Amino acid sequence: MSSSRASSHLCSKSNDDLSLGSTCDDRAPRVKLPMDKEFLPLDSPTQDEVELEQEHVSRPTFKTPDNNPLDVAAPLLCAGAPAFTPFKEVGIKPGDRVGILDIGCMGHLGIQFAKAMGAAVVLVFSSLVNKEQEIRRVGADDFVVYTDAKQAADSANSVDILLITADANNMPYTLLRPVP
Repeated sequence: MSSSRASSHLCSKSNDDLSLGSTCDDRAPRVKLPMDKEFLPLDSPTQDEVELEQEHVSRPTFKTPDNNPLDVAAPLLCAGAPAFTPFKEVGIKPGDRVGILDIGCMGHLGIQFAKAMGAAVVLVFSSLVNKEQEIRRVGADDFVVYTDAKQAADSANSVDILLITADANNMPYTLLRPVP
């Protein structure tokens, strides 16, 4: 059997501790999982089973609140970290207009983080016309369908900070760039 470790792990020691990063204990027990060969990465072993490590945390990074189960908290470490970190580094200030380009899991969390950090306006750019009610429920103030040329042009240079959560050839980056 072959075993491979990623450089970053999501680890759980108990029902109330989560860790993100390479803090997992190397003494973890191993478990064999059946693998579907169709979905194995190109450099993966070809066996029917791959030996994986059940990770245990040596030093938990976060203690989750008693009323917040791990299945609810874990997405914050997956999509939350890349949405939160740029905002923290740039420093959202009261009055800032924050744009979120696309609204998957990271975009949904980005809306909430931007509002919680003091953004005056959170503007979401999406190609999906039917997402407006959903993003407003999450806390967005405005919605622009970037595939609509008029809406995209009207919103040109309308944000101070832009979080790009997806990439595609048809995204109007030059129109959406933050105000200089």
